[in-house]
Amino acid sequence: MSALCHAPLPMHDINNARYFDASHRAKKIVPYVRHAAPCVMACAIIFHGHYNASVELKKKGFVTVPSFLIQGNHADKSELAKWFDRHLLDRNSGKVVVKPTRAGSSIGVSVAYGVDDSLLKAIDIISEGIDDKVLIEVFLEGGCEFTAMVIDVGTDSQCDPVSLLPTEVELCCKNDVNDDTLFTYRRKYLPTQQVAFHTPPRFPTDIIEHIRQGAALLFKCFKLREYARIDGWFLPSPAKLFSSSVNNCEYGNTKSGTIIFTDINLISGMEQTSFMFQQASKVPSNFLII
Repeated sequence: MSALCHAPLPMHDINNARYFDASHRAKKIVPYVRHAAPCVMACAIIFHGHYNASVELKKKGFVTVPSFLIQGNHADKSELAKWFDRHLLDRNSGKVVVKPTRAGSSIGVSVAYGVDDSLLKAIDIISEGIDDKVLIEVFLEGGCEFTAMVIDVGTDSQCDPVSLLPTEVELCCKNDVNDDTLFTYRRKYLPTQQVAFHTPPRFPTDIIEHIRQGAALLFKCFKLREYARIDGWFLPSPAKLFSSSVNNCEYGNTKSGTIIFTDINLISGMEQTSFMFQQASKVPSNFLII
C-alpha cells in the first residue's frame, strides 16, 4: 500500500469533527480530497448550525426561511407566540418545522402545529440529547425540494465553480393525510417507493438556471473548494414572508417563484447512485473524470 493515502472524511457529526479532522490531517501532512484547512475551519464556524448558516446566507443577500432559535432550557413561549404572529401563523395551528441546529440526515426533524406543539417537540429534541439548540422554521407549503452538486473546475489559485443539473426530490405519499411529507432519514437512506428523483427537475427553465447560478455564487461567496452539495427549495408562488437581506438585494426572487438555499454540505456521497454521479451522468462526463 502506498505511504500516501487519500483518506475520506466522516459524514455527519454533531460537533463538526469532520472540519477539525480535515485541519488535523493538513497539519500532519496527510493528503485528503477536500477544502483547504483554513477554508474548512471557516466553514466550521459558519455552518456549525442551520441557524448560523441562515444568518450568513441572509448577510450575503440570499433569501432565507424565517426561523426562531431555542437554546437549552431557555424557551420563551411569549416570544415564540410573537414570532408566530409576525409571520402570520396561527398560534394554535400554524404549521412549522422543528429541527436540531446541527444534526444531519434529517435526524430529529418533525412537523409541529402551533406554539405549544412546537415547544413540546423542541424540548423533546433537547431532552433526548440530539442537540442543545433547536430551530423552528416556517413550513414551506407547496415547495419542491432540490439538491445541486457544485464542482470547482478551476486551479489551486483560481476558483471556478460549475453547478451540475439539479435534482428534484419528489415525495410520492402526499395523498396520505397522516403524513407530514418530510424527506426523512428513512426516505433518504432506506429502500422505499415514497421518493422519486428527477434530474433535471421539472421546474421552469429559468428557475433551473437560477438554481445553478445561485449555487455557484454561494460556493464562491463562502470560498469553498473542490465540490459541495447545496440543498434548497423552489416555491412557485411569490414568497413575501421570507427574510430580507440587509441591503434588500435578495438572490432567489424570480418572476417564476422563489428559490431558497437552506443547506450546504461539504461532503457528498461517493457511490455511483449518489447525487454527484446522477447529475454528472446528464452531462458529457463519467465516473473517472469526476
